[in-house]
Amino acid sequence: MENKLLFDLEDYLAIIEPDFHFVGEGDIEKISSILGQNQYSNLIYAGRSGVGKTANLYGIIQKKKKTIEGTLRPDEKRLPLHMVDRRFLLLDTNTLFDSNDPQKIEQSIKLVFTELDKPGDHVLVVEDGNDLLKGIEDNQCQGLISILVRELKKRAFHCILMVRDEPGKNKLGEILNCHSDIAELFSVLEKKPPARDEIQQIMAQSKASIERHFDNLAISDDANREIVNLTMQYPNLSIYMRHQPARALRVRDRIASQFVSRRQARPPELDSLEADLAAVGESDAKKRDAVQGRINDIRKVWEERTHALGQAYLEKRKHERGIEELNLELSKEEEKLRASFAEAHGRDATDRDLAAHKTSEIKEIEKYLRETTRLLEEADKKARAVRSRHNEELELTVADIRDLFSEMSGIPTKDLNADEATRALGLESRLKEKIFGQDDAVATIADAVLTAKAGLNNPEAPIGSFIAVGSSGVGKTYSAECLAEDLFDDADALTVFDMSEFMEKHTVARLIGAPPGYVGYGEGGMLTNAVRRRPYQVILLDEVEKAHPDVFKILLQLLDKGRLSDELGTVDFKNTLFIMTTNLAQKLSFDEARTSENSSEDIKTEIRKIFPQELINRVDAFLLFKALKTSDIERIVKRLIGKKNDNLMKQKKAIQIELPDRDIAEIVARKYLQEEGARQVQKFVQNNLINQAAKIVLAHSGETGGGVIKAAFNPENDSFSWDYEPSAPQARAAE
Repeated sequence: MENKLLFDLEDYLAIIEPDFHFVGEGDIEKISSILGQNQYSNLIYAGRSGVGKTANLYGIIQKKKKTIEGTLRPDEKRLPLHMVDRRFLLLDTNTLFDSNDPQKIEQSIKLVFTELDKPGDHVLVVEDGNDLLKGIEDNQCQGLISILVRELKKRAFHCILMVRDEPGKNKLGEILNCHSDIAELFSVLEKKPPARDEIQQIMAQSKASIERHFDNLAISDDANREIVNLTMQYPNLSIYMRHQPARALRVRDRIASQFVSRRQARPPELDSLEADLAAVGESDAKKRDAVQGRINDIRKVWEERTHALGQAYLEKRKHERGIEELNLELSKEEEKLRASFAEAHGRDATDRDLAAHKTSEIKEIEKYLRETTRLLEEADKKARAVRSRHNEELELTVADIRDLFSEMSGIPTKDLNADEATRALGLESRLKEKIFGQDDAVATIADAVLTAKAGLNNPEAPIGSFIAVGSSGVGKTYSAECLAEDLFDDADALTVFDMSEFMEKHTVARLIGAPPGYVGYGEGGMLTNAVRRRPYQVILLDEVEKAHPDVFKILLQLLDKGRLSDELGTVDFKNTLFIMTTNLAQKLSFDEARTSENSSEDIKTEIRKIFPQELINRVDAFLLFKALKTSDIERIVKRLIGKKNDNLMKQKKAIQIELPDRDIAEIVARKYLQEEGARQVQKFVQNNLINQAAKIVLAHSGETGGGVIKAAFNPENDSFSWDYEPSAPQARAAE
């Protein structure tokens, strides 16, 4: 067509490379049978984005070509005879609505139907019915559907209307209800995601293409299988934009690109070699020289490749600029030729006229153009050769896939091997090194985690669920932070919900998504989205007793079945850990004789006033966070100063802050109140010690030798005095 609204799908496939290859028989037989029906012989092909609707149409074209050429294998099904001479024409909906003029759009669609009315068995393919409906609504040309229906009733051609299902939206229903005759003219076929073995075949068939793209990167078959396994095992991550098999293909592309980018930025062997060099003693000069020599060799090869690639790039840019200049000269000479031809012959020159009357100047420019283009292609080959020599040394393995997938998703993908079992057994001791004065609560948490790691808990329930009782500042939130960092290797693997924000009935929907017809529908819920983005994490529900009773109903299902559903789908909570804090029964924390074990019944008695018994029965354990002792507060202050010193070292500031133990004890004795917990003491130290020390740090940060800020506490006026001592070498230099 002159207006380029229709593309023959066979020609279209010849110039593009499909997202993924067609595997097996798919829906070809179903599509063929619908197009062959006497009634309802048009097709609405519905399914989630990426499941392979377009691939099935590509499969028909590929099978049609093989059928005509006679190249089908004996075990392959033949295409039905009524499909062999069908011509599939793809409608370009973007071009259709370019004008934003309803009259022009209607004229364009009529030209499309004129083309389809020509002799032949035509099938109109609308690749995205969603965009078609949106274009009709945006341009207020609702008459297009009526025109389509009228043309289809003539039975001059068939139509395949593909519909992309979207979470929280009934797009198929919108299509079926947009005209009263649509249901009479169309049959509906739902495209389901392919099975695991089909996805594996698609990944295997497309492997060579992606290896070429990354200049000889090798992708092992096991790595391909691991990507499919991971994307099937974790189906609800927010990193996915499409469904299987496009999901697995996109994840592989992203992982491969990240892998190659890192390996091209720094030689992977250098990390281990530099670590080896640092570990070699000064006395072992022979070994040091050997390791250093290996490092130098690797760096030399790396620099040679980088230099060669840079030279090829500069050569390419030179030839590209040359082509631009030659094309500009060619355009000027052709304009002169057109003008002289029009003057001599009284008409405009055609392309054939220009070719027949080329001037010597044009021929010379074209000669240089061909030569420069050839040189550009050679420079590009040189660049690809350098990258290929580098990448052919790289192989994307299962271990790489797991590491990068874990990085993308926040999921630790390694199995519970012997090392991780040992790590799990050491959880209690590691937590006690960070959490002071709460040994009973820490032991209870660690026991629950060990039970889950060993596979002895309810496999559908979360890793653990706890109700934590204790006064303010005793470490309930801090314990959740430490647990997240230890279990999931990331302090950010913690989501905190202030349940005082969910006191009203209408606010409860924010947790699991708004119902249909309400603002926010289709966006998911705060709780479900948090776990959809990061399936492995700790969830802290702060002051849970303030939540509306409907929240407890949600928690009943969550703690029992380990999953919740919103309009975007079902979310799995079995790899999360829940800690619910409450101000109820906090008076128990001031009884020093109590432990978590002997306080459980008392805690239950108190919280039964608010919590339903069904929820209490589903909680794994009740944690009593006791009031902290002065010795615990002193350790917390030391930890605070230690963290600030660690931060200074990370910033390469060789300055440290020192405060004597006797001064720390004096601060705690004067400032600590049991009912306030550690917060007030920490705030005092931060405001009066750390913030004031910052001025001294900045004043001496330019000194290379560093030094020590020696602080002293004056209890008479609650202030600090300072004495800055530079390091010994620097002090000697000053003398």
